[in-house]
Order: sequence, then C-alpha cells, then structure tokens
Amino acid sequence: MNTFTAIDLEIEDYIPKMLEEVLALQDGWYFNDFRNCEIIRLHDGKNNDWNEYGYKCPVLQQVVEENVFKWMDPIGKVNILKTKPNDPLHIHLDTKPEEIGTLQDKFRIVLNGSIEELFFVGAEGEKVRIPPHYNQYILDGSHPHGLYPSAIEKITLCIGSPWNGKRTQAYEDMLHFHTLFSMKVQRPQIKNEWSEYD
Repeated sequence: MNTFTAIDLEIEDYIPKMLEEVLALQDGWYFNDFRNCEIIRLHDGKNNDWNEYGYKCPVLQQVVEENVFKWMDPIGKVNILKTKPNDPLHIHLDTKPEEIGTLQDKFRIVLNGSIEELFFVGAEGEKVRIPPHYNQYILDGSHPHGLYPSAIEKITLCIGSPWNGKRTQAYEDMLHFHTLFSMKVQRPQIKNEWSEYD
C-alpha cells in the first residue's frame, strides 16, 4: 500500500471550468478548525446523488461520474477543501486511529495551487515532500499529512469514505494504466492531536 500515488485521468482540460464552478459557490461552506480550512460537501457518497451544491457544478459532476466513480466501489463522499493563502493545513489523519494500517485510500484533484506544499510525516517526524508535478493523486488517509503555507489559495476536490480503495478489477486497471509515480513513506508514531476522532 503506497503512501502517495500520482495518476493521470486525462481530465486536465476540464480543471479550469471545475474551479470556476467551485469558486461560484457562495453558500454551503463551513470552517473546519481541526484542519484549518473551509469545506463544502457536494455528494454524500450514500444515496448516489449530488446535493444542491453539487448540481451547481455540472462539469465537475460529469468529470467525476465519468472518470472517477466508475472505478470506485462504493463511491465516496465528494468534498471541496479550500485553504486560504499563507495558511497551513494542519497535520491530520483522514481516518479513525483504529483504522491505521488498513486500506484507507483517498482520491484528490488539485483545482487551484499545486501539491508542492503537501507533505507526509516520516518515521522520525521529518516532513517528506511530494514532487510538484502532479494534480491528481491517491493518498493513504491513515498516514499523517498536511500542507505548508502557500501564497496561493489551495482548492482541492477530495473523495473518501465510504470508498476506501477496495481492490476491484476496475480500480486495479485504473492504477495499472494511469499511474505516473508512487512513493511509500514510513509511518511515524501517531499523536492523538492528529485525529479529530476520540
């Protein structure tokens, strides 16, 4: 199980329009103190339907349905995370502590900014950075990670649970044909402060 896997779903031309749709959303955002970012939910991952905010993003919806949901089983929640300029995204886990070491894949598309601020915490507490060439990737949500501050607002489409990376044939095929780069970072001793779950 890799910590980080960069992929190319050949959706690059759609990203500017997806960003435009997200930036037009005025309502539905809330601030997540734990991560230090704004979040808006577009799809609940349960009823196979988009909410009122998701329906305001038709290009984003089409891209996700045609290029992402087809290899997810089950499909996951769709959120947008927005980190303000010069603010860090706090080190965190995207899973419960008891799920550490289990399959916890999370999918991301960077709509604005880059991933050069993304880091994973290594075994000795060092921050391991990611090559800055990718904007679509899968990460191990049970590995602590965060973002360094950037002068540019970071906006990322995030898909997670109930999808966790179950190795279906469709997912294996996607990884086989679309993986550009992968890396594994040794997991550190987990700190309670990295989890928003008790």
